[in-house]
Amino acid sequence: APVVGLELLVIRSINITPYIGLAVTLFIYVAANIPQPPLSKGLLSRLWMVFCLPVHWWISQGGIIATAVAFFCLRHPKERASAVGTKRAAVLVLGIMLGTYFLWILISVIIAEIILRFVLLFSMIIRAAKNPFDADDETDRKRLTLVIAAPFTSDSTAFKPPSVGDIFKSMGEAFVQAVVACVKGVLDIILIRFSLMSIDTSFATVSIPDILKQVPELPLDVSWLLDKIYDLAKVFQEMFLLVIQGLFKGVPRCEGPVLIFSGMWLVVITLAMIRCLNYDFFGLLMATKQTVKTTRPFFQKSMFTAITIGIQSGIFVVLQCTMLLVARALTLVDFNEEHWMCPYAGEGISAWSGRIFLILMSILAAVIIFLSANGHFLGQKYITQEFSHRIDMDLSRLDPDGADSHMRTSFCLAMIPTTLGIWIDGWNVKGYLIKERAGIYAQEMRFPQKCPHCGMNHIPYRDVMRATGMQLSLAYQCLPFGVIIGKACEYLNNPPLLYIGSELRCLNACDSVNRARDSMPKKMEISKAVPFYLGLLAAHVKDNVVPLLTKLFAVGIYLSLIVCTYMINSENIESMGYALFATLMSLSSAKAVVEFTIPVAALLGLGVILVLTKRRKKSEDNGEDFRMIAPYFGQLAHGLLTGMAVAIFLMEYGKGMERDFAVMIGCGSGAIAGLLILLMALTLERFFRSHLGSGMVKLVYCIALSIGIGRVGGHHLPSDQRYVAMTFTAFFLLPVTSLAFRHPPQNLHAPVPEPSAVVPMLTTPKVFACVYGSISGVFAASFVHRDIAKFITDNFTFRFGKLSALLACLALGYVCGVVYTFICDHIIKRRSGQWALWVGTALTVFLGLAVHWLLGVLVGSVVGTIVGAILEHLQAVAVKAAPLDPLRFVSAKVAGIPVKRGSEVNASTPTILKAWIPPNSLSMDSPVDTLVMATTGLSPSAPVADAAEETMRTPPRPEKKAKKYSISGRSPIIPPAGPRDAWGQSGDGFAPHEPPPAPGHVALPEGSPHPALMAQSMSEAGRAQLAAMGLGSRGAGGSTPGSVASSTRTSQRHRQPASRHAGSRHSPAAASPEPASISPVHP
Repeated sequence: APVVGLELLVIRSINITPYIGLAVTLFIYVAANIPQPPLSKGLLSRLWMVFCLPVHWWISQGGIIATAVAFFCLRHPKERASAVGTKRAAVLVLGIMLGTYFLWILISVIIAEIILRFVLLFSMIIRAAKNPFDADDETDRKRLTLVIAAPFTSDSTAFKPPSVGDIFKSMGEAFVQAVVACVKGVLDIILIRFSLMSIDTSFATVSIPDILKQVPELPLDVSWLLDKIYDLAKVFQEMFLLVIQGLFKGVPRCEGPVLIFSGMWLVVITLAMIRCLNYDFFGLLMATKQTVKTTRPFFQKSMFTAITIGIQSGIFVVLQCTMLLVARALTLVDFNEEHWMCPYAGEGISAWSGRIFLILMSILAAVIIFLSANGHFLGQKYITQEFSHRIDMDLSRLDPDGADSHMRTSFCLAMIPTTLGIWIDGWNVKGYLIKERAGIYAQEMRFPQKCPHCGMNHIPYRDVMRATGMQLSLAYQCLPFGVIIGKACEYLNNPPLLYIGSELRCLNACDSVNRARDSMPKKMEISKAVPFYLGLLAAHVKDNVVPLLTKLFAVGIYLSLIVCTYMINSENIESMGYALFATLMSLSSAKAVVEFTIPVAALLGLGVILVLTKRRKKSEDNGEDFRMIAPYFGQLAHGLLTGMAVAIFLMEYGKGMERDFAVMIGCGSGAIAGLLILLMALTLERFFRSHLGSGMVKLVYCIALSIGIGRVGGHHLPSDQRYVAMTFTAFFLLPVTSLAFRHPPQNLHAPVPEPSAVVPMLTTPKVFACVYGSISGVFAASFVHRDIAKFITDNFTFRFGKLSALLACLALGYVCGVVYTFICDHIIKRRSGQWALWVGTALTVFLGLAVHWLLGVLVGSVVGTIVGAILEHLQAVAVKAAPLDPLRFVSAKVAGIPVKRGSEVNASTPTILKAWIPPNSLSMDSPVDTLVMATTGLSPSAPVADAAEETMRTPPRPEKKAKKYSISGRSPIIPPAGPRDAWGQSGDGFAPHEPPPAPGHVALPEGSPHPALMAQSMSEAGRAQLAAMGLGSRGAGGSTPGSVASSTRTSQRHRQPASRHAGSRHSPAAASPEPASISPVHP
């Protein structure tokens, strides 16, 4: 007898469940048509209450299923008998099908819900990344400025050219993006090849591992990474077969159970795709990345960005691989009974049930995914309601038709132009709610930046379009050949190829061109016109040429993937495979450089030309002067060459010394050499009058160092190449040293000389930037020297191969060192950056020596980032607790703090806290110093970042009519006119245009009662304190509470004639005769 297994259980259940479903359907049909009997205590009434009443109540509640049951079961007025007979037959058929497939659909729904719950766990990053400050509240915007330590103004149209550090930063971003694009291209090749193999078995003659072997040899070994990518795709591609074999204890023998499980898998994929497409998960992740870039400090921004990109890439890759299972499930289905050898009796009903189930589920999945892919269910409240609660966002506004609509029908086939990367206002822009999603996501995430063109807060439209292309690509990949079309949708929308319309007017804005044409004369001579047109050319490169080249490179990458992957066969695999990967790497690198580096270089050139044409002043630059950062380049050159020479010498001639230990010694040598040149430059600055002597010392030192570096680092080179290395080192060090370590300029008209650029490199935390930059440059250059030398000597046959390897390593190390130096210079200014660098460096060195450098770098970077993010969180908590509200929002208790006579407002820190604390009480333990330490991370005496100070100095408000304040219905006290901006105080603690008070004048908060009235409700201690200030029970000239109004009127009578005679309220005659006048403090 056959062994009882899952196949037998499926067959037996399918033979029984149709009858159960038919019985349940007949019961519902009969119960719905039995009317309610007269109310009585008889048996018939009780039976109706037990069996029929629940059915009637369920139908009366409404809903999709209840409405469908009422339509098929109840007879409507004026309904023909033929229609009633047709509905009865349909009820019988539906009952049988419901009984047959209900259990399997229920299991599929449970599995899909489990998968979705797991995927939606990653949506917590969206909730956690929301802006912690209200973008519309002025006080919260000031707090945000202190937290991120960068100017945050609404003037987004101001032209801000990049600095030198931005150039190197863009080069690092381009390198990372090129690596990511190459890895993604390899994965796409594997997915496309699997798709072609599912269509035609002739493509299986060339295996994917054979194709991956044709990857060009790189300086670093990446074969292990390619193997991991292939293993991942292969596991998902064979997962369905593995699951089937595991469930059925080997190869399945019966057709019915296999078809049932294939249909169940289609149901799971369909439910998952519906939720993913309509939740807009990728669009929300794009909004998360844009929000954290502008609302988080450095380490939190880095951590959130890395996590968001990892989640987005991981989920997209897993979903793509999962889509392979759909095609795999359909290819395993075989309706030919001769290929099955089922040993169980009664398998015929299960086979026919499985075929019907698979066909129905395929049609239903195609229809629902098609509607979802076209955006017909996008933003519907009944779909996004649960997800909205999970991420704490109100997405109901995405539903333009409200709760009455279940599907949007005002457009159709929006996927057609989207697949080609074309966006049209009345078609797919409206269908996919591009403008609505960008605006609502920005509001819910509290995105603070307003668009300078439309004046709205919105996520960049290109990011929303890119997310839409990714989601539509997943929908296409449900088809056996859909990955080819899906990849077109993905690449052609990154960036979008074409936009037609005016709804998204800021999508094609040309800011740089408008800035270059501003103040450009119409008639000019040729000599004067050249710089103007060069600036216009740089602007066109940034606004027009760069987007065009990026789109062309994206199209080229897609075409190379499709054409080369399709044309590879067993005969041309070597030539075609090499051409495929070489083209892919070249186009990916070119696209990254054009997208990240060229725009920054064009903006830098435009800024220089605007200065030359006197359309912009040098003082408009917000970055540091180049003279103050020039020593970085000099010390890095000396440290890199010295450390690289020591490391290479130890690797080549160190007896039994491993590469890791040699590189570590070289890094230490490079750091010491960088500090030595800084000390020498500082010493030479003491002899600022002897330029010739300082130049000779630099010349001799550079020549001697070049000889030593050439002999040590080029010891493995032939003698003639060794001299070439010495010469090149000297020609490199001499100009860099001369430019980097110049004497501070001597200004004869200034009482003090210009500040030194070398002193901060040795006496401030900038010294760590110098050390870490040298270490990173030596590490990058020395660690890959052997691999690069082997690559050059194997692929290029000429006698200067080893020397070329040294030059390549030098260039790589110098770029890495400069990038890391400026990163450290940016983050070392705060205490969080200092702790993060110390912890990360310690872990990197320890794990690098104990285990492996790659593990050390990864763990050190992650742990250091986490430490910095925690400290930044503590700083944000301190800033949140600081009372930065304007005075009109401060509580009465804070506003009523007495101020000593003659005390002035300390305006060194742009916070309202110091406006109420006397200078002598600002000790090291005061809350203000705690806030300063939290925002700067250096010392209590250090000022807040210049950017924050600039933001806090808001312009004075326009003059308004003086407000009148009355006390208990008596005569008003008219405050003096003046600006009401507590953030724009002058050096003496008062508003810029407000005169200082007369001697004996006491400033009280606006709206505070007269001191005499305050004394009535105060205790004895309070009265004594007022008396000590000269404002006792008879304060303000000895006035009693009852004489406040009379003294006020007397003050006004004396003041007005004096003002008319003096002609100004600042004259001595205009002063009030009272010994102490009262005026409110203007917030």
